[in-house]
Amino acid sequence: MQPTPPRNRLHYFALALLVIALGITLRSPLFTWLPFIPKYGGDALWAMMFFLLIGAIFPRASAARVALAAVAVSLAIEFFKLYHQPDLDRFRETLAGRLTLGKNFSWGGIAAYVLGAVVAAGAEWGVRRPPATKSGPQT
Repeated sequence: MQPTPPRNRLHYFALALLVIALGITLRSPLFTWLPFIPKYGGDALWAMMFFLLIGAIFPRASAARVALAAVAVSLAIEFFKLYHQPDLDRFRETLAGRLTLGKNFSWGGIAAYVLGAVVAAGAEWGVRRPPATKSGPQT
């Protein structure tokens, strides 16, 4: 079995930008008719973005390790929402604060983070796995 080649950093950074654009689009008025899609879809995309960024920074790390790191970063930011300090809360009210830190803690968001990281790892595995070697008699 051949080893999986390292990730292409440029591709992963470009994909992360695409995921960010998709996440911002999910928060647009186009999706207000299904409120759970922007909320939990955005959370899943958040974890996917971290998967891509961490994968770009550590191109030889396994997909499982990158997924665990993406979930860990996402969880740290989610639990950070439980910490309140006036200046921090004022920042969270801004667009930049909402996009980077979020506002409200959500257990459902945690499930979405795990799902997003698992989907990203599964997609990577499907795309990057080494080709199967042929066994049997050679003709």
